[in-house]
Amino acid sequence: MAGLDRNWSRLKSGIARKLVIYLFLCSSVITIVGTSLQLYLEYSRDIRSIETSLSQIEVSYLQSLIASLWVSNDSFLEIQLDGLLKIPDIEYVEIRREGEASISVGHRGQAKVIEREYPLNYQYRDKEIPLGTLHVVADLQGVYQRLIDRALIIISTLAVKTFLVSFFMLFLVYAVVGRHLHSLAAYTNDFDPDSEDAPLRLNRRSNKGEDGDELDLVVHSINQMGTNLKTSFREQQRINDQLRQEIAERERVEVALRRSEQKFKDLSQEFQVILDGIPDALTLLSPDLKVVWANKGAADLLDKELMTLSGQHCYQLWHQHASACEDCLGSACFKTGEPLDGTRTTTDGRVWGKRVFPLKDKEGKVTNVIEWSSEITEKLKLAEEAATASRLASLGELSAGVAHEINNPIAMILLNVPVLQQAFDAGIPILEQHCREHGDFELGGMDYSEVLKEVPLLLAGMIDSAERIRRTVDDLKDFVRQDSNDPTETIDINQAVQTAVRLARGAIKKATDHFISSCAENLVPVRGGRQKIEQVLINLIMNACQALPDRTRKISITTTYDSAQAANIVTVSDQGVGIEAHHLPCIMDPFFTTKRESGGTGLGLSISARIVKEYGGHLDFSSTPGEGTTAVLALPILQKENQRG
Repeated sequence: MAGLDRNWSRLKSGIARKLVIYLFLCSSVITIVGTSLQLYLEYSRDIRSIETSLSQIEVSYLQSLIASLWVSNDSFLEIQLDGLLKIPDIEYVEIRREGEASISVGHRGQAKVIEREYPLNYQYRDKEIPLGTLHVVADLQGVYQRLIDRALIIISTLAVKTFLVSFFMLFLVYAVVGRHLHSLAAYTNDFDPDSEDAPLRLNRRSNKGEDGDELDLVVHSINQMGTNLKTSFREQQRINDQLRQEIAERERVEVALRRSEQKFKDLSQEFQVILDGIPDALTLLSPDLKVVWANKGAADLLDKELMTLSGQHCYQLWHQHASACEDCLGSACFKTGEPLDGTRTTTDGRVWGKRVFPLKDKEGKVTNVIEWSSEITEKLKLAEEAATASRLASLGELSAGVAHEINNPIAMILLNVPVLQQAFDAGIPILEQHCREHGDFELGGMDYSEVLKEVPLLLAGMIDSAERIRRTVDDLKDFVRQDSNDPTETIDINQAVQTAVRLARGAIKKATDHFISSCAENLVPVRGGRQKIEQVLINLIMNACQALPDRTRKISITTTYDSAQAANIVTVSDQGVGIEAHHLPCIMDPFFTTKRESGGTGLGLSISARIVKEYGGHLDFSSTPGEGTTAVLALPILQKENQRG
């Protein structure tokens, strides 16, 4: 009983059950489609039968009804109508007479019906006399009922057939296939590749033919697979044993390797700490000049993260170049295999002392280069300042002697020029009388009228020039002493500009044909030394004149007021050769000059900058090589309370 229950359970849940379900569904669909088609054909046939009956009424009964109606034989008409009512599916017949009561038999249904009307016309002497209308109604209820009866019979028959076939298929599939599949599943579940199990055999009759069926093929494949699995399992066991031995050996080697790596790591960290403690930049370069390793000093000096240095080219890090420098020490070291040293200047103006050392392999080939870079900008600056101090000390000694030698003739000039001025003033009445008596005349190659205008200006210019020479010598001594106690005064900046232009007129005429001077009106005065401010302006004008390559280029000097700075602004612009960008920051340094071969000393702008700074102003330059230079002098104006004081 238990075996029967188990088999029934397998039947309900196995492949046989699914096959039965699919068979039942397929049979049901086919049954429904076939039944529907058959019912449709039956329905069409019944409808055609009704149409035929109605046609027969028109052919067979219509003339007799017309004759009875013509003679007004109502009893015979009723008998004829009853005869029509006996035709299948005819449920109602009615004769509607012209001007008389209708005659009808049967009952008119409310369901679907087929209706026909036939005119009843009597032929008399070639004329048709209308007697009435025959109205016939056929009921479809009988048709529908016959269809339902046929459908029930067909469906019941097919259902019994389907059930019997399905049950038989259920049993057949399980008996032929299902139970053997359970045996196959049980065998594979219990299969142990490490045991000597008997091969799989199914509990069924053996095939007498040479070739087995599909189940025999499956059994053979499973047995062959079992044999292969056992062989593979034994081989895998052998390989696993070998791997375990190799893993044990590898673990011993890895332990030794980790100990060695830890020792190397400790030494490397100690070495890294030592190298990172060096403030200079140390980098290890590959043959393509890429950084392989760098210390912390390199990252600090380059202002970059240490991890970002590796893989970058040295010329990108130090000089922001796209290719190696022409005088690259690293490339030279790779070629020569010898240590080299030199200095390099980066784009930010810093100077670096560099030394490179080759690293060679066993064959003597250079594999890497160590580059040691240390910033020596401050060292060079200190050395330059020491040299400058030495030159200033020498200049101080020289200026004392020069001042003595120059001041004596300058004193004579300043003493004698006023005498000449007095003599010229005293001789003017005599010259005026001579001019009135004899007309205009020449004196020293000039007309007398021109002499009256030019000679006073020339004498005044001589006095101003002599005073300027004396002040220049004094300024040179003041620059060396870095001290100035000259008194200050209220200065009209426009007047100072006009004086500077007048004194530099000769140089301006020699340098350009296009000089423009534009002064703003009503500028507030500034405080400072008049001669020193004029000296600064003359220096700026002279530099502009010297910068012009030909007379077609323009020089302009303008004055304006800048309310944001509360300062008067003097702008000197030229269309000269301009100043290189890397020279601009240095042009106001003492002894810096790009015109040393033409006699430049490098002191003019340095002294001018110091003078402007003494008076609370500032001197700025901007330049574009090939287009010109602009110098901007800003001097703070006097405040009202200072003016009142």
